[in-house]
Formats: sequence, structure tokens, C-alpha cells
Amino acid sequence: MHFTSVKAVLVASLVGFALLHAPYSRATSFTTLEKISTDNLPASRVYKQSIQQTPSIAAAKLDIAALSKEDKSQENDALPYRFAVPLASGADFTKIGKWEVMGDTAIWRMKVTSKDAQSFNFGLKNVFLPKGTKLFFYNDDYSLILGPYTEKDNKSHGELWTPVIESKNVTIEINVPVIMQSYLKFEIAQINQGYRGIKSAQIAKSGSCNNDVACSEADAWRDEIRSVARYSISGTGLCSGTLMNNIEGDFKPYFLSAGHCGVSTSTDASLVLYWNYETTVCQATPNGQLNQFSNGSTFRAASSVSGVVGSDFVIVELDAVPDSAFNVYWAGWDNSSAAPSSAVGIHHPSGDEKRISFDNDPLTITNYGESAENPAFTHLRVGAWDDGTTEGGSSGSGIWNSAHHLVGTLSGGTASCLNPTDPDWYGRLSVHWTGDGSADGQVKVWLDPDNTGATTLDGSNMCTSPTVMITSSPATAQIGQQIVFSANASGGAGGTYTYAWDFNGDGVIDSTDSTPSYRYNYFHQGVVKVTAYDSTNCSDSDSVAIVVNNSDIEIFPVNAEVPADWRVPSSANAGWVLESSSAFEGSYSLKSESIAKNQSASIEVTRNFQNNESFVSFAYRVSSEAGYDKLKFYIDNVEQDAWSGNLAWRTRYYPLTPGNHTLRWSYEKDGTFSVGSDMAWIDGVIFSKSNEVPVASVVATTIDVAEGGNVSLDASPSSGANGDALAFSWEQTSGLTVALTNNNTSVATFTAPNVTSNTVLAFTVTVTDPSGRSDTANISVTVNDTSVDNNGSSGGGGGGSFGIMLLAMLFLLSRGRKRQIRIDG
Repeated sequence: MHFTSVKAVLVASLVGFALLHAPYSRATSFTTLEKISTDNLPASRVYKQSIQQTPSIAAAKLDIAALSKEDKSQENDALPYRFAVPLASGADFTKIGKWEVMGDTAIWRMKVTSKDAQSFNFGLKNVFLPKGTKLFFYNDDYSLILGPYTEKDNKSHGELWTPVIESKNVTIEINVPVIMQSYLKFEIAQINQGYRGIKSAQIAKSGSCNNDVACSEADAWRDEIRSVARYSISGTGLCSGTLMNNIEGDFKPYFLSAGHCGVSTSTDASLVLYWNYETTVCQATPNGQLNQFSNGSTFRAASSVSGVVGSDFVIVELDAVPDSAFNVYWAGWDNSSAAPSSAVGIHHPSGDEKRISFDNDPLTITNYGESAENPAFTHLRVGAWDDGTTEGGSSGSGIWNSAHHLVGTLSGGTASCLNPTDPDWYGRLSVHWTGDGSADGQVKVWLDPDNTGATTLDGSNMCTSPTVMITSSPATAQIGQQIVFSANASGGAGGTYTYAWDFNGDGVIDSTDSTPSYRYNYFHQGVVKVTAYDSTNCSDSDSVAIVVNNSDIEIFPVNAEVPADWRVPSSANAGWVLESSSAFEGSYSLKSESIAKNQSASIEVTRNFQNNESFVSFAYRVSSEAGYDKLKFYIDNVEQDAWSGNLAWRTRYYPLTPGNHTLRWSYEKDGTFSVGSDMAWIDGVIFSKSNEVPVASVVATTIDVAEGGNVSLDASPSSGANGDALAFSWEQTSGLTVALTNNNTSVATFTAPNVTSNTVLAFTVTVTDPSGRSDTANISVTVNDTSVDNNGSSGGGGGGSFGIMLLAMLFLLSRGRKRQIRIDG
């Protein structure tokens, strides 16, 4: 028997309450045990007297000499400056951690250690943190605590990558209310061990000829300095980049760097940006801090994602505007073709604190690595820096002209403190601008989306934004249930605040009310986001996690069958089949059939959608070679989205215009490798035809039955507008009350009661589709009294006409006797 104390029970209750009700903000800096609030302590710290030992793994010892040799080769190949390497691939780190329950809180922990590590950082995938969840990373003595990450850190891409944690041991801990544990999703996809220090002097750090931005020669460039960040890719490599202003002036966080840094649709979510990583005293001992960071981005465009190709650029949109406390700056730009007469570069050489370099001579226009000049070429060539230099880690950093406008991004060169007269090459913004003409191959559509033709734009400070907070109730709901939201804005320029809500992550504004409600007629596991604007149009955003499920009724596929009107398109090499081993809801899903290289497995359906509120939603899962073998979704042959890699079940929603639409799911392979299960799954598909209701129909509207007989009320002919699964509810509306059996199925039954006369009972069935629309049908049941014959007389089986004649004769005899008595008297 296990005993506990009143104190432990009270602590458990308080921790559980805090998880569900504590105010949260996004994790953007480190803290310590002394500074963290009581509400945000890791639960293991609260329960430290009774918690179990943390499961741990030890990182293998690294061969530093071999790594240094590889680094030299990577430098020659124009690859990002490497500072860490992943722990052995193939290990399932998530299974190493263990769960235990303390009171109302479930706790998961895992620890990683290394005698040689300079640092650790972590990449989590398939992440969904439901309401009340807290995710921490900390060292043994809690002198470094990262987190808590909460529901506000959920991202549409489902990934979370941490900044570097400078410790030889790090524990990962997740706290979640027990009632929400089933909704939690996470995968420890990558653990990176740092072998190069990224703060104090370590292996192969930057040269002494670099200029700290704290030095006086940088004073004229204080604004531009604030726009530059050092960033890591996949937790292993370092580059530099610049936050860019755009013509709209809406402070969308577009971040420009070099394509050869390797940022792509597969790695964009892994970016961690470090702001204001600088030495505080000119040319003094480096003392920059790593406590101002932001993580995650969405790929927008690039000239290439590997090697120096074309003008060598990449532009991403950060997941969130950097915290206002970081005081960042949006850099101005010049996309004209002229070569500047002088230039300034701001960068992080070898990943070190921010430096600034000056070239007082005119730049020339060449191709990368060449000196021959041509105004049509792709790069600006710095012949030799007059003050300062660049190094590995500087890649992607910007170069500015004398008007303080960015004109290029660093591809590479041979300049260094050891080679002060060697050149560097910067990809030209004027070439980035139109790129290859496609939206994902140019900068213009992002920085000048209205195609104004502007050639220059000044930089800008961020406005003083308001603060907005969301509340919601409930945090989990059933399909068709209404959820109420509320937004409360304050600060900024004040005045009247306006709001823009996105309830399903499709980028469409669903409401502008401050306290809207929304009915989810489809599955949803994600975030609801609101953006609040003050009177100057300065904005702030907040989000909450929402889970919308269904009851026990399987929504899709109905009756364990591929719907009859779904088909395999003629262009496909294979189709999709039923699958019972993996389902988002119910017991079945559809999965793509096996295909060979350069083939596709597809399935499609054509439906009519009747007005502007129509949509399609579905859940999907993928196990494939990341970035190459993809599940694609098409509407009318136009690709809407593509997913690859190892993705757990997620939900998507797409609005549809009125009319006929063909919807296609296609798993498509390239000509190289196969990874994972090499297939895709879909489930929970819901189509909406707004204002269409299901049709309730019964086998018979009237039924006759003798008392004591068995009665079946059958509404199985009922149908949904889109072949939807229906919910049934039977109720009796009049007559002697009976006990209905299976009243929540299509066929309800009861036993006819005993009656003293023929009695009518009335019943109504209500059928409801997943969107909450319903219809009714009625049945009238007549229960016959078996003690009454068909002519309405009683008497144990009846004497027929003979009985009637006998009664008449007796009546006449009776009248005759009475008459005779009167005469005699």
C-alpha cells in the first residue's frame, strides 16, 4: 500500500491548477531557479522528494581532430560554419524518457550527458502542446532553465528547435495535466552535441582584425547593427542574416540570408536566431550573451538551397516578430543595379559576437569567385577590406551602401585576418529581386508584394505594439460544438483596438469581434490566433491550443469502405486502400499503395459545393524522405500543400468557392532514395455543403402490433448530404411510456405494453451530421388490446353471430315475462 501526505495532495492539486490556469508567454530567453515564478517551476522540482530518478543517455566521445579536418573541407565547399554534430541517428530518444504521475500532473523526463560537450541543443518534431502543458530544458543545478514552452509555442509546422544550452548535462521535462495527456504530441527528433564553444574562445574562432560593433567606428550604423542576427540551421551550422523592411510597412519579419547556408522547406523550421549577440566593450574580452532568441520560420524563396548558385539568396518569414525587448530594426534596401562606391558589412565571423567591416573603395560587378566585370553578373566583389574582414559564419550577412541601404548578401571569399587583401563576393539584391521569376525564386514578391516598382526603401524601427491575450472555453470540444473566445488588448498607442481571428490556420480572417464564438464542424488540432491592432495599426498576436474531436462514430471512411464516388485518376500509377493499423479517428484510414521511383499513388473525388462557407478538412500523416517524397493535396489540379518527412497525424482545413471541385490526394516519389514507411495516410475527411441538411427517413411511418409484441423503429434509410456518418436519437413524444433500447442508433426497439384498449404511441427520430445539421422523421405505433375482438366485443375468444342472436332472444323473453305479469296483476 502506498501512503501520501496531506501536503503532497495539496501540492499536487496546486500544480495541476497552475498548469491549466497560469498565464503563459512564449519562451524567448533563459532564466534561473531564483528568477522563475513559482507557477512556472518544473514539477520535478516541486516533487523533488518523491520523484523517480531521471532516465539518461550519455553522448559518445567525439573525435575532435577528425571533426576539425571535416570543418576545413566544409569551409572550402562554402558550407555553414559547423559547431555541433547530432548524436547517433536511429536512436528513438523519445522512448528513453519515462512518464510518472504526481497528483493531477503527468511528468515526462529524459537527461543527456557528455564529458566533452561544450553545449547541447534539441530539435523536436510533431509537437502539439495542449492547454496546460509546460516544456522545460535545464541543467543539473537549475542555473540555466529554458522555458516553459507552452501552448503559445505551437507552430503550424509542428517543430520546436532550442537555442544552445551551454552545459554538459541537460534534462528535458514535460508537465501536462492528466486530463490533457492524450492530446500531447512530441518527438525528440535530434540531439546535437556542441564541440565548438560559441561564446568563449574555443577552436578556430574569429581573427583579431575584426571590429566589434561596440567600437566607435560603428556608431553611424547602430540601426543597421540591430537588424543583423546570427542563426543556427538544424542545430549544427551557423550563418548570419538580416531582418528586412518591406513596402507594406507592416513589419512582417522577413529575414534575408544566403542560399548556400542550406535553409529550405525541410530545414526552415529549425532556424534559431540570436539577437544582439555583441561584446559590450570595444575589443575587450568577448562577453556576448545568448539570452535573446527567436525560433522557427517558413521558407519563402531562394536561388538555391545547396551551394552558391546564381545570386545565392534565401528569404524566410520568421514564425513571430522578435520580442519588443530585443529592440530590433528592419533594414532598408536598394535593388538598383548600380555598384556602390563604398560598403559596410555587418556579420558574425565564426559565429562570434557581431562585427563590422568597411571597404572605402568602389565595388565591382562579377560572378562569384571571379574578377571579370560585367553589369549583368550576379555578385558584388569587395576587392579588399580596408578595416575588418569576414570569415566562416559571416555567410548570408548583408552589405550596405553609403545611404544605409542593403545591396547584397555574402556568399563567400578568401578574405580573413591572415589574408587581409583577399576579396569577398556578395550576391546582388538587384539579381535576388526578380530571381527566376517564380514566387519561390525571387525577393520582390515578398518585399514589394504590390509591385510598386520602388527601387529603395529606408529602414525602420518597430512601432510600440499593444499586448493581446486570448482566453477560450472549452479547450477541447466535439465536432459541432461551439467554442467561445475572448481577446483583451492593452498598451501600444491605445484608442480603439481592432481584431483579426484565424480559427483554423488557413490564413483567412474568420472574425473581427473581440469576443467571437466559432462552431467547428470538422476535426481540428492546432492553434487559434488573434492579431490586435491599435489606433496606429501597430499589432500584436496571441494564440491558444484547441482540440476538436468526434464521438465514437467513425466519420471517414464510413462502413470501412472507400466511398463509391472516389476514384484513382488515370495519371496515377496506383491508388489508395483501407488501413486499420493507423487511424486518426475511428478504426480505419486510407493509405497510399506502394509505388516505385518517379511514380505516384493518387485518389480523388469531385463534389458540388454550394456557397462561400463550404470547405474540405482532413487529417494526414506522412512517412517519407524529407524534402523529396511528398504527400500533395490538389484542388482542381492546383497544388495547395505538400508534406514530407516523418509527420504524425495533423489536421488541415481549406475553404472552397461555390461550384464543382475535384480534390486529389497524391503521394509522389522522386527518383532517389526511400525513407521510413514510404507512404502517406488520410483520415477524418469532411466535406461541407453549407445549408444542406441530412434527410431523416424511416422504413415505415405506421406500425400495428399486439400488446407484448416486439417493435423495431428503423431509420436506417436516412442519409447525409455528403455521405456523412449520422448520429441518431429516438424519443417518444406521446402515448403510454415505453423503454426504448438502442435509442442512439438507427434502429431502436421496445416491447409493446399491455393496454385496456387500442392505444397509439408516437416516436420521433433526429438524425444529425458531423456539422451539427439535423432532420427528423416520425413513426406512429398502434398497440392493439388482445382482450377485444376485431368487432370490438369482449369474452374470451368471442361467440360470433350466434352469441349475438342468443342475447337478442333472451332480451325478448325478458320483455315478454314482464308484460304478462302486468296483465295478471
